[in-house]
Amino acid sequence: MIKNKRSKMLAVFAMVLISSLGCGKQNNSSKNDRSFLSILLGIPAQPTMKSVTRSVVSLNEPIGLRSAQEESENEQDFDESMDVKKRILIPTVEFLKPHGVAKKTVQNIILSECTGSFVANLQPEEFVTFLKTHDLDCIDNFVWTYDQYSNSIYSQANMLAVMRQFSDIAPVYDGTNGLKFLQLYRIFWAGFYLKYFYPSIPFDRNRISQDLIVPLQIFGNSSNFLSGTDEAGEILYSFFATANNAEIGEAVYPNIVSFLEISLSDQQRLTNSYSQANALFAVFTLINRQTHPSFPQFLASIDTLLIEALAGLALNTSFNNDSQVWIVNTAIYSLNNIYHYLPVWQSMITLVLTDVLSTYPYLSEPYLWAVRGVTQNSDCANLSTGQICLSVTKNSVKAMAFPNTYSFDDGTQVVYTSLSLTSIQPLYHALKQVESQFFRLVEILAPVSGDPTDSISMYVYGSLKDYRVFHPFLFDLATNNGGIYIESNKSFYTYQRTPAESMYTLEELLRHEYVHYLVGRFIIPGMWGQGSVYANERLTWFDEGMAEFLAGSTPKEIRPRKVLVSQIQYDASSRMNVPQIVTAHYGDFKFYRYAGNFFHYLYTYKKNTLRDLIRTLRDSNIQAFDSLVAQISQDTSLDTSYQSYLDSLVLNVNTLTNPATETPKLADLSTNDPAVIQSILRATTVGSMAKCTTAVFGINGRFSCRGMMSGSLRSSPDWIVAWSEFNSGINNLISTLETNQVNNLGSMNCRMGEIYFSKYSNQFYPSALYSCEGPLAYRTPISYSHPAQDQLDFRDTTFGVNSTCLTSPTSGTICNSPISTSVFPSTATYNEMFQFLNWQFNDLKAEVFMMRPPLYKRLNCGLNSITTVSNQTTGNQYLSAISTCSL
Repeated sequence: MIKNKRSKMLAVFAMVLISSLGCGKQNNSSKNDRSFLSILLGIPAQPTMKSVTRSVVSLNEPIGLRSAQEESENEQDFDESMDVKKRILIPTVEFLKPHGVAKKTVQNIILSECTGSFVANLQPEEFVTFLKTHDLDCIDNFVWTYDQYSNSIYSQANMLAVMRQFSDIAPVYDGTNGLKFLQLYRIFWAGFYLKYFYPSIPFDRNRISQDLIVPLQIFGNSSNFLSGTDEAGEILYSFFATANNAEIGEAVYPNIVSFLEISLSDQQRLTNSYSQANALFAVFTLINRQTHPSFPQFLASIDTLLIEALAGLALNTSFNNDSQVWIVNTAIYSLNNIYHYLPVWQSMITLVLTDVLSTYPYLSEPYLWAVRGVTQNSDCANLSTGQICLSVTKNSVKAMAFPNTYSFDDGTQVVYTSLSLTSIQPLYHALKQVESQFFRLVEILAPVSGDPTDSISMYVYGSLKDYRVFHPFLFDLATNNGGIYIESNKSFYTYQRTPAESMYTLEELLRHEYVHYLVGRFIIPGMWGQGSVYANERLTWFDEGMAEFLAGSTPKEIRPRKVLVSQIQYDASSRMNVPQIVTAHYGDFKFYRYAGNFFHYLYTYKKNTLRDLIRTLRDSNIQAFDSLVAQISQDTSLDTSYQSYLDSLVLNVNTLTNPATETPKLADLSTNDPAVIQSILRATTVGSMAKCTTAVFGINGRFSCRGMMSGSLRSSPDWIVAWSEFNSGINNLISTLETNQVNNLGSMNCRMGEIYFSKYSNQFYPSALYSCEGPLAYRTPISYSHPAQDQLDFRDTTFGVNSTCLTSPTSGTICNSPISTSVFPSTATYNEMFQFLNWQFNDLKAEVFMMRPPLYKRLNCGLNSITTVSNQTTGNQYLSAISTCSL
């Protein structure tokens, strides 16, 4: 809920940007040219990012309306209860209905009329009458949706009828909506928006846009055009949004300049009226969209009047406050954009930007945007006041934003932050809990072949304000999110937040983002967003659902999170169903909570389905993945069961919790010797054959212990039963040891590898690798000798006892391990034998990697020389092969 005038104003700032932004088609280079606007307005420009709000919008697409209700709705969604002047919500095509009992009652009364099915049957003049006699809530219920009624609603006849009505009343505009200008504008605005995405909509785009020019100009010349009331402000932003989406900005160029000038001379209208500020935002978005070669007529219109007006706003220090600095920043960006595309104005704009650098504090937001502007052509610019260098300024910002660097796991996890080590330590240990549950789920304990993300950097800003001011400047990334993981950079970025800024804690955000890292490193080959597996947002629900699900990890289980269920509690009848979840696209945050809890539902009741989804992705079998998703989507009984599951969660919401990890007492740990840990584990049933090593040195030393588990003999190879048996086994191991006098074991996390079933006397028993890790007291780091240590480690595994490791200047260290399967009867198929061989191979990789993850972070293995060996007398057979691993 928008609680005060200021926050309401900020919400509408976001709304007007969404409402009016649109763009002509551009090639890739032109998209890159426009990354400044993406950053300034909170729209991601990089296609290879993972984030809690990964947007897919680009500046070559028009953007539709986001209602005030949806602004309120998304305050409950992923990390969105924040100052929204830069939070740009990317709308789905559908327009949601307002919340609130009273509003819903009204909507129920008029619902039969406020639908596409009703309006599509109206004749053109009846359609105009309908617009004149219904409010915007009613109209917004159908104009933004593309469905079977859209072609009738947006027929050429209807659009011309609306045009005639608009032309008739434009000369008599009195500064109010008495003649229903807002309703008429809405049809043009939404019509051009939908026409972009659905060209089959029948109205003639070129004719309607050209026919709009004269009535828009007549409207803009009315004496009441610049009226300063709230209602007039709403009409103004509809005016500019329509001109923007119709791509006729040059036709209203004088109105753009006049509105900027009155905004500068009468600043109280921006302070006192959120809709007037909204209109200014609409003007900015029009300018910045159409200052581009795609709009040559608008470029030709730009003159000193516009530059002087923008300069006035950019240099007006009265706007340099938290609620209005966006005006200064966007004015500077607009000048930067003109500088870039119209060299004729570069000298004039350079003088303005030089004044900006002298006017605003060093490293303030306006200062940084001005640095961006003057260094567009080179790293350094020689100004009348001296030299300014982008690289030098970035280094200064980094030093201020990230004064502390903490290196964990022998440099494979590095945190850059202004926060103290005491604040970061719980986050590190939270990620260890996420890791353990992730590996139990995926059953593969070594990275995918050739994965390049062998380390991760975490940039944690000290506050939301720092994130918004510094993050775009340092990394060219948007801030309309709670955090972003960019796989190609091997980094994710987030900030410390207060409860007033976000319902999600920093720990929850890091847990979520870390799952994205793990999925890319251990399940899906290649970079995020690249490759056919990501086509058409196939994995959107999977990526975000898994991240939300595993964010609830503890050492022994994965818990439903109260913060997600609480939101579902208030969704009431507007819950998402399973088909909607598995086809969700980025653009709204609502699906996050449903996808996360759907994963938990599968984990609880359909674990084999969850396993199969993960395995198809691990095996790059897109067709099988799509088939599984289709089955899930079409299973109505599954959706019914899932909705019942949600009912039970909501019923017990007050018993749920959110993750909050405590740091072990690292200064008081009992031992720094993994041999001590090993002796204790070997006294247990599960750990009787455990082997332990020092996995990590440094401020957070870690031990790693591993061994093989065998399950009960059963009549069939039941994976779910075996998984549950092994999961309980390692949980019991944790419970048994967590109160041990050696207190290192009180913070131990365990995982397990792939389950394989061996046949014995027509029955089956499962086997799986387990690995447990936890804290060690400080120990002086050891410098390992290669390839000697590597060979020792490979030979200390279950299936690598005959390994040989060699090092050469050209190929580095290579370890070859001969592997042979057990003997199979003559009736066994090659596939049966290969499954066992592949399990041995995966186990070998996992054992080596888990011993010392930082040392073997670049482990890359393949199977070679696979041979079938047969006994000519008995017919028995087995497979042999060579595992070759580069380190």
